[in-house]
Amino acid sequence: MKFTTALFTLGLATSVFATPTVVERSPSVVERDVASVTSVLSGIESQVKSLDSAINSYNGGDTSKVESASESLVKAIKSGVTTVNGGGQLSSTDALSITGPVQDVTKQVQTVVSDLTSKKSAFVSANAGKKVYNDLQEQYSASKDLADAITSKVPSSLSSIASNLASGITDAIQKGVDAYKDQANASSGPATTAAAPSKETTAAAAAPDSPATTEKSAPSATEGSASAPSVPVIPSSAPSAVASASVSPSGSASASASPLFTGAANVERFSCTFGVGAAAVAIAVTVGV
Repeated sequence: MKFTTALFTLGLATSVFATPTVVERSPSVVERDVASVTSVLSGIESQVKSLDSAINSYNGGDTSKVESASESLVKAIKSGVTTVNGGGQLSSTDALSITGPVQDVTKQVQTVVSDLTSKKSAFVSANAGKKVYNDLQEQYSASKDLADAITSKVPSSLSSIASNLASGITDAIQKGVDAYKDQANASSGPATTAAAPSKETTAAAAAPDSPATTEKSAPSATEGSASAPSVPVIPSSAPSAVASASVSPSGSASASASPLFTGAANVERFSCTFGVGAAAVAIAVTVGV
């Protein structure tokens, strides 16, 4: 009985020693630093792809989607600069491990710049050339800060290699800046259309071209006299204005009548005047005889 118990105890002890103990291992500080750098590069690459998608979808008109994607990329790069600067120094092995992610971002940026250059005419037609130029300048500045941050974290023996590697991103963006540099002083904002004529312009077009038009449209004094009240045609104090008669030495008589009015005189007045004139001539002839 005691022997059996001893064997059982020995078996338990053997099984305990045979089973490995699982020990949780936390990543070292250096491992966390390199992971943060690769995470930054991955996030930037994702934003670069989003920008490229917006550029390829653009065919003119509103550029807000492209501008929004560019702003998100700049924010991601600036945030990455803060993260890298806040991390520790990288070992040579860790520095070499970020070579691949940096190259992936560089290739993606080159694609974006190429696509952006191919759409230049569309952006310029939308009066957005200056905005694209300014966005590229911001991307370049942020990317340069990121390259400097990464370079500062690698061993001095690898600093030149890291600098050349990271500068591939800024070199790609510089090509875009050069492509749009002629838009640096161009007008910005949505395309404008011809303005509608103002009320003053419309009124001026409808107004008469010269005073003559106004004079033609206004009634004249002569035209209005036809309906005016009757006035004396033959003044009693000026009989000579009606008719004059003279007798020549030979006994012949002559008469002349001065015109008293012109324009819209009615028939009745004319008949009256003519009758008086005729009577005066007849009297003058009789006296002469």
